[in-house]
Amino acid sequence: RQVRRCKRAGNRRTELLQRQADASQSVGSAPVTTIDVAVPPGHKAGDVMAVELHGSSFDVIVPEGCCEGAVVAVELPAETVEEEDIVEEEEDIAEEEQVAGTERVVVNIPEGVRPGDTFDVQALWGGKFKVRCPDSLAAGESMV
Repeated sequence: RQVRRCKRAGNRRTELLQRQADASQSVGSAPVTTIDVAVPPGHKAGDVMAVELHGSSFDVIVPEGCCEGAVVAVELPAETVEEEDIVEEEEDIAEEEQVAGTERVVVNIPEGVRPGDTFDVQALWGGKFKVRCPDSLAAGESMV
């Protein structure tokens, strides 16, 4: 797995920041998709950290020069990337602990959506994401 950059996320304690960082396609190759992952507390360069996405998990080595709280861009394994959309799953991070560059929004779960289903959400900046309805919620309820 390629790690493309490392930047410090300040002193904020974060478990995992998942978002689509970029998707690019070159002639004759499949799209390359990356996600930004915050290095968990207690991890340092050379340690193995588990990254969870879409209900599956894969291991990534924390790159040289990075420590807990740093944000690294990780190339997703091909079997993890969905054809068109990346599900953005935001951990329960307190407002003051949120990493810069992320957006927290209240989402109303549309009618007809059941626990485990995915539905489209549009971010304030215009991007669209597929979001999974948590098992504990149903249509008509709200989530962050």
